[in-house]
Order: sequence, then structure tokens, then C-alpha cells
Amino acid sequence: MGTDLPPIILIQRALGTVSELPLVMAIAVTAFICGVWLAAVIATAALSHLQRHMQKQVRRWQRRAVRAEHAARNHESG
Repeated sequence: MGTDLPPIILIQRALGTVSELPLVMAIAVTAFICGVWLAAVIATAALSHLQRHMQKQVRRWQRRAVRAEHAARNHESG
């Protein structure tokens, strides 16, 4: 049986030298920030699309209400 290595040695071997650790951490933080930014961009685009869609529906409902009002007036006058 071989000797078990301490966890810190395993981490150092997985990441490379200790001097590379700040670079790896910087890359991880940058990737996280980019991911959050991208999620915000996607959410903003989706909400903008939803807002345009709802505005179109409101205009359609308003036109329909105006037509119904005109039809009701024409029916009353007869």
C-alpha cells in the first residue's frame, strides 16, 4: 500500500503550483461575473420582448373595445 497524500498536496497537484492559484481564482471570479452579466442580459431581453408583446395585446384590446362601443351605439340608434 502507498502512503496517502495530504489533501493540500492533492489540491496543489490538481491546480499546479501555488503561484498559479491567484490566476485560477481570478479566472473563476471573472467567469462568475461574466455568467451573472450574461444572465442579466438574457433576462433583460426576455422582459423587453414580453413588454412589447403585452403592449400589442393592450392595443388590440383597446381597438376591440372601441369597435364594440361603436357597434353598441349603432345598434341603439338603429
